[in-house]
Amino acid sequence: MQRRESGVLTVSTSPDFAAKWLVNRLSRFAESCPDLDLRVAAATHYVDFARDDVDVAIRHGDGHWPGLDVKQLYSERLFPV
Repeated sequence: MQRRESGVLTVSTSPDFAAKWLVNRLSRFAESCPDLDLRVAAATHYVDFARDDVDVAIRHGDGHWPGLDVKQLYSERLFPV
């Protein structure tokens, strides 16, 4: 509850996702929430929400992480090149 009232939103994601996708979209989000202090933590390790100061994590995977509320952002198709 303390973190919700702080006005800070910390998003953890992988460095490549942050650089190639998320950063290009942050300005629009920041404009829509000017009172929010948005922070991006680019890291490859998984987040421990009880220990880390992170509100939201965006990760690549199958989405089967017990105890977490998971939302699929998009599907992925892999093919040989």
